[in-house]
Amino acid sequence: MPGRGPAQTLRACLVIAGLRLRESLGRHAYLAATLMVGVAGFWVLGALSAPFIARHVFSDAGIYVSSSREGTLLPLRHAEAIARHPDVVAVNHMNVLALMCKPPIGVATLNGWGGTDPMRRLRDIQVAPADIAAWTASPHAVLVGAELAQRCGWTAGTTLEPPDLAGNPVPITIAGIFRSDEGGFGEQIVIAHYEHVDRMLPEPEQGQARIVQVYGHDPLALAELAGEVEALLQHADPPVQAHVASGTDSLLGSFGNVSALLLSVLVALALCVLLVFVSIAAHLAAQRRASMAMLLALGFGRGLQLAAMVVELAVVVLVGALLGTALGSFLLELMSSRVGHMLGRLALSPRDGLWLLAGLPLLVAIAASAPGFALRRLRPIDLLRS
Repeated sequence: MPGRGPAQTLRACLVIAGLRLRESLGRHAYLAATLMVGVAGFWVLGALSAPFIARHVFSDAGIYVSSSREGTLLPLRHAEAIARHPDVVAVNHMNVLALMCKPPIGVATLNGWGGTDPMRRLRDIQVAPADIAAWTASPHAVLVGAELAQRCGWTAGTTLEPPDLAGNPVPITIAGIFRSDEGGFGEQIVIAHYEHVDRMLPEPEQGQARIVQVYGHDPLALAELAGEVEALLQHADPPVQAHVASGTDSLLGSFGNVSALLLSVLVALALCVLLVFVSIAAHLAAQRRASMAMLLALGFGRGLQLAAMVVELAVVVLVGALLGTALGSFLLELMSSRVGHMLGRLALSPRDGLWLLAGLPLLVAIAASAPGFALRRLRPIDLLRS
């Protein structure tokens, strides 16, 4: 149909797309549902992997020493031996005590830090000087991450006695609430005094540490120092492993390379969604061969029909993405109430949204390639051959 203006061409494109959507409503609903599941999985996997990727909560890197025997603690004599190394500036140690802040699922973990320079630990997480002074003033004082404080309903200046997992009351005074640049896991911790945590632990766990943090004279030679620490304690009981990492690396490292596993699942999910879209788009193109040939004979060119197919797919993708985002948000809220004490509040990430905005047009383009090839080979005479 020669002589059509841009407005008429756009109207024709939208009319054809609308007709196609109505005639294949069942398949389009299936595509939208498939994408909804894929997008929801994308948001959930992205939020779960975030704590394992964002590992810069603590600005001052050091060497983290732990037992090479999984599940065992280090005696404090190991920390004392490391502190005597000539290249070591400071050695801190930490043990943990879990408290019930909102029974039955609200858990807060006290990270009891002590050693030769525990103030350095507080500076690492950028605690305000006034809060550091308040923390130093009392052996029961704790510093609480902002997300954990909100979840537990704790405010600065209050004194509480939440029970530990055995039901024993643990007195704490909230000296201050700190925020992390990364949020999430960095705001799910409580910094306490090692001595206070140690007194409240069962006797077999007293006088020991889960992690020993080591600072060296030369920040550029930490890898070499880590090897020397392992060599120093290679015949100790238990033997140790040491590596250079930030604080979050050390705490999350026990989960293994979770981010890589989640990424592989996400890639597999994306490929499944892509294959479904491509196969159904190709099937629709084959099924519509006669009608497309008729439109071609009537003057609706290949470019116009392909544009209508792109609009058709874009509508399905938009509906699926919106439903998937709503479902993902619901699932993350549900999961946050159960794993928030470990991974922080799980929420939709704007950074992940950028990846999604880039990926959805790519999905439409790839899915439309099959109808595009079919249209390229199409001739008006194909109407008689169908």
